[in-house]
Amino acid sequence: MEQVQKLVESVEQIWQSSSGLTRSISILRWIGYALLILAAFDFITILIPPNFRNPAWELQIYGELIERVPVPLIGLGLVFLGERDDRSKWELHLLRVLSWLSLITAIVFFLMIPLNVFNTIRLDRVSNEQITTQAQQGTQVIQNIRTQLEQVSTPEQMEQLLAALNGGRAPDIQNDEQFQQAKEQLSSFVTQGETALKTQAQTTRSNQRLGLFKTSIKWSLGALIAGVLFGMIWRGTRWTRSRRKKSR
Repeated sequence: MEQVQKLVESVEQIWQSSSGLTRSISILRWIGYALLILAAFDFITILIPPNFRNPAWELQIYGELIERVPVPLIGLGLVFLGERDDRSKWELHLLRVLSWLSLITAIVFFLMIPLNVFNTIRLDRVSNEQITTQAQQGTQVIQNIRTQLEQVSTPEQMEQLLAALNGGRAPDIQNDEQFQQAKEQLSSFVTQGETALKTQAQTTRSNQRLGLFKTSIKWSLGALIAGVLFGMIWRGTRWTRSRRKKSR
């Protein structure tokens, strides 16, 4: 008799534990649905307004999508928790749709990798052209100053040139020695400026290219990992796409 009573108590404990676990799973599933809805709103906000022919915009959107991947992944993991247990018919249909959406999302992330590489190359080319244009403009200004300096032959002309370059202020050049010193100093300054301009352009080009490719590699790896995880979710949820066999 005592054994039967102990067995009944054990069954009751198991039932209470199972009932509590079911309630906890149900709460986690609703949290998962909420995360998926929030992620959908977030993705829509990111994509509006679209500007698909702009490589900078596409690269920025690509990065923002990658950085927000954990939310839908966690949401899907919570939604599929417990498989078929305590599910309504409409929810099973919804889970089947979410399972296929996981596969589609995985494919999209895999396709985004070559698109990211292509946009990175395009953006690097555009950035390089902008830096080259700015450097050429600066070089042209320096070349104009050098040409004017070569045409200077008197202290008065030197004073006028220095005043034009220095906002109207110029030293008083009283003799040929001061004139030669001023001309040599300005020539040295122009040469140093040209060298500094080339160095700065090369440094800016290298830094921007390094930062761009580091970000591109980071996001490509993120897209690869995200694609694999979404694919694993699709593969692990085949139970949503298969009909349960009826017992005889």
